[in-house]
Parts: sequence; C-alpha cells; structure tokens
Amino acid sequence: MSPSSVPRTFASGIALIILAAVLHKTEINGAPVNLPPEAFQIVQVHGVPFYKLVRYFTTQTERRDPKVYELNISHFQYYTHIYHAWKEASIHYSAVAIKKTTREIVGANMVYVVHHLMKMYAPDTIGEVLDFVIACYKTLRPSNHSVGLVSTLRPHVSELVNKAMIQDVTNRFMQTAPANSYHLLWENSTTMDSFLKDLSYEKMFCGNSTIPENKCDWTSMGLPPAVSNSLCIYRL
Repeated sequence: MSPSSVPRTFASGIALIILAAVLHKTEINGAPVNLPPEAFQIVQVHGVPFYKLVRYFTTQTERRDPKVYELNISHFQYYTHIYHAWKEASIHYSAVAIKKTTREIVGANMVYVVHHLMKMYAPDTIGEVLDFVIACYKTLRPSNHSVGLVSTLRPHVSELVNKAMIQDVTNRFMQTAPANSYHLLWENSTTMDSFLKDLSYEKMFCGNSTIPENKCDWTSMGLPPAVSNSLCIYRL
C-alpha cells in the first residue's frame, strides 16, 4: 500500500498518538506559584499555540485535579479526549492565562455548551465520568433556560490566576449570554466559596449533600470523601 492510499483520518490518528507520546515525555517547566496580577494576562484561546494548550491542560489536570488523577484514566485516552474537547469548546467563553514576559501558559479555563457534552469523544472511564456529569447538570437546569454553559476543568498555577479566569468568564457571560442562560462551574468550597458568592454564584451541591436530588457527588465516581465533600457545583 502506497503512503498516498492511507486514509487521512487514520494518518491523523497516528500523528496524534505519536504527538501525545512525545509530549507525555516532555517535562513542563514549573511556573512560579505567586504571580502578581501585573505578571499575567487573560487571552482568548487562539492567542496561544493549540498544541501547547492541549499539552498544558492535559498534564496539569492529570497532576493536580482530583477529578482526573483520582480516576486512573489512561494518559493517551485522556490526551485524545482533551484534544477533541478543545476543538469543540466554546471559544467565546474559554480563556487562557499567560505570563506577559514569556507567554508561558499558567492557567486555562475550558467552557462547554452543556448539551454539546453528549458529542464528546469519551472512551472507557471518561465515558463513565461524562454520564455522571451529564446526569448532574440535568438536575441544575432551570425550567426556563436557554443556553447552559459549564466550566469543566480549570488548571492554574495559583489561586489568583484561578480567580482571574473565573472573573473573566463571569464578565463575558453577564455581558453576552442570551437571556435565561446559566453557567456552571466546579470549585473547592473551602477556599473559593466567598469569592463565588460575591460574583452571585449559588452553591448547588457538594459531595457531602445527602439529599436524594444530589446527583453531583464525586464519591460515586470513586473520589475519597475528604476530597469530594468540598468539591461543589456552583450556578450563575
């Protein structure tokens, strides 16, 4: 078989696997934790190279987000999932935080239209996680809603960067979202509850909520109660 006869989709898949393997072995330099506000800025997704965004997002959530590292997801499946997820994310609301001097990525917020989640590439455990969050989000949908958005994952080097990204998506949502839209995000209530309430977010469910309507308890996905009890879903 000549090279020209190889289906383009197959070739693209092979290239993606090779790229994932190379990037998985590439050490990402640790960004400083205490970045002052003047040292970073929030930019749109197209403001950074796509491959660097996928690499940063995959590696940092695997290392630091319990919704990922506690679930023992295959790296290659997860990398491919994130690659496709960023292709379909809401570019208008998603954002990236970068250092002003080097343009190094120090945070990223992926925002998705809720009803688009059912179209995601989600093999094996990732599919089980998707079933869980979709069931959770259905219980949080207002009766007269129009568009639902969710900030799915948000790796960051510091709380200040995290807050800046949340402030950014909140401002965009308040200014441009259609009437009766809603925005969901996951956060640690121990450190972020007051900040989110000041932005008018309402805490809906946490892992320690025992009422039957709570479909958002990450303990059911295998996360330890010490983590899931403070992992809460908020709605604006």
